[in-house]
Formats: sequence, C-alpha cells, structure tokens
Amino acid sequence: MITFAHDMVNAHTGAPIHDRANFLEMADAVQEVRRELVGSRMVQETERL
Repeated sequence: MITFAHDMVNAHTGAPIHDRANFLEMADAVQEVRRELVGSRMVQETERL
C-alpha cells in the first residue's frame, strides 16, 4: 500500500519523494481525505434509510 501511495504521489508531483517526513505528511493527508469520504458516505447511507 505504501508503494502504491508513493507511486501515486510520484505521478502527481512528477518527482520522487526523498524526504520521508514529506511522504508521511502526504500519507496523513490521504488518510484524512479518505476518512472524510467514508464519513460522507455513511451520512448518505443513513439519510437514505
């Protein structure tokens, strides 16, 4: 999964990530967005009931 995320960031930025701290910060941001998306989906599912 880390390799996949690393490849995604490389493709997005066009440059490899050499600074591990920057990569981990990006990974945290991705997780935060994912949590928001999951939360939004749960709200939609609840409203549908």
